[in-house]
Amino acid sequence: MTNRPLLSFARQYLLVVLAALAPVVLASFVATAEVHALRDQVAQHDATPRHMT
Repeated sequence: MTNRPLLSFARQYLLVVLAALAPVVLASFVATAEVHALRDQVAQHDATPRHMT
């Protein structure tokens, strides 16, 4: 069982990498949602006749 510390290190390394990537993934989802909301807003604005704006 000499690979036990290596396995522990690998698991800890994976955890650190995931913890570092989590905010990036979260921010990406938030940015995507904001872009979609803005796109819908622009589409709604473009759909309204000019005299109603």
